[in-house]
Amino acid sequence: DSFYNRNGGPYYDGQLDSVYVNDLGMYGTPSTVVFCSGIHQDVIQFYSNFTVRSTERLTNNLRNGRVYFYFPNGHIQVEANFVDGVEEGTYIVYHDNGIPFYKGNYEHGKRTGIWEFYDKEGELTHTTDYSKN
Repeated sequence: DSFYNRNGGPYYDGQLDSVYVNDLGMYGTPSTVVFCSGIHQDVIQFYSNFTVRSTERLTNNLRNGRVYFYFPNGHIQVEANFVDGVEEGTYIVYHDNGIPFYKGNYEHGKRTGIWEFYDKEGELTHTTDYSKN
């Protein structure tokens, strides 16, 4: 089964049990589409102009794997990793020009280690140490 974007490339390509539109945007375009395969649900949310707003995988209704949120201009806004619904691993938030705003790591849903913060030009402005908490 395939579900194609406006450029002819697949949003999703693989065996599916079902696909459904969870809700519609203000112009009648799908704002959330869910691709179901076994215990997995791949969820894609869209802006009203049908550009991708976010992508995530749910396993047994919990976030699992990489989660991405995008700015309307297509640049990544947030990328994070989840295990059984809890943040785990690298977490990065970006400025709308594609340069990281801040980044760090999660362990079992808690910030850990040194987190770095940057200005819009990519210069490191400060760090925060979460290993002492």
